[in-house]
Amino acid sequence: MSQSEPFLAAFQAPPHALSATALQHRLEHLELIHGEFMSRWRQSLAGTIPANIKLRMGSVHVRPYKEYILSAPAVADIQIYEVEVLQTLCAFSLDALGVPTVVDCMFGGSGRIPVRQARRRPTPIELGVRHRLFESLAQAYAQAWAPYAALVLTPLRQEQQLSSLRLTSPQELVIHAQMRLHINDAVMALDFCMPARALSALDEPAASPSAQAAASGADAAARWESSLQDQLHSAPTELVAVLAEKQMTVAQLLSLTIGQVIPMDLLDPVPLKSSGLTVLEGRY
Repeated sequence: MSQSEPFLAAFQAPPHALSATALQHRLEHLELIHGEFMSRWRQSLAGTIPANIKLRMGSVHVRPYKEYILSAPAVADIQIYEVEVLQTLCAFSLDALGVPTVVDCMFGGSGRIPVRQARRRPTPIELGVRHRLFESLAQAYAQAWAPYAALVLTPLRQEQQLSSLRLTSPQELVIHAQMRLHINDAVMALDFCMPARALSALDEPAASPSAQAAASGADAAARWESSLQDQLHSAPTELVAVLAEKQMTVAQLLSLTIGQVIPMDLLDPVPLKSSGLTVLEGRY
């Protein structure tokens, strides 16, 4: 079996959008990128963590985003990045015990002693180690993409539950790459997710950052705008119905006593406000 076959074994060609041949071509390039990424990140980790570090490639799935959410771990250390050149977001999901294991190794442990997975506020040391860990990850991943695009992974936010994660619309196809991080005897899952449309940058190697930016063109911008619009429309918002209002001076407010009645006139019509702006009006 060739090196690319395990990587593509989980792929099932979608009945729409990109053809199976074109997607397989992109996935073969992505396999090379991920191989280079794991080599670079392992070297970076080995220079920081006094432990035996290994990274193993797992399977890659092309599936709707909603299926990725269902298949991924319920609780993990998730870092979301913006990739402006590809007009998309991506996420790396590390096992929840990843940072505690690294901290244990850096302070004389071996990572072999089980670390309790307690819900608590991380210490400043753990936050610092986590920042360095994901910073080195982002740099290694960007360097691995250099032959195709001048990537910059800008960290946006951290999540712990995939139910809070929203990279794209539920029906859009995403790339779900599974890897394994070995620190001594500890084995931890590392998952990567990115919308499949972002892989269009793999069709042709980029001659320069400016050429890559130009190649993204209006189509990439339109897809990015559509994705943002979908996320905006699905975002929850708070609506407040203002039944009555009363203006008072500070002196009147301070003079109030318990049981005192404040006369108020009911508004007609009643404004329904969002963030202080009236969006609708109604009546009792």
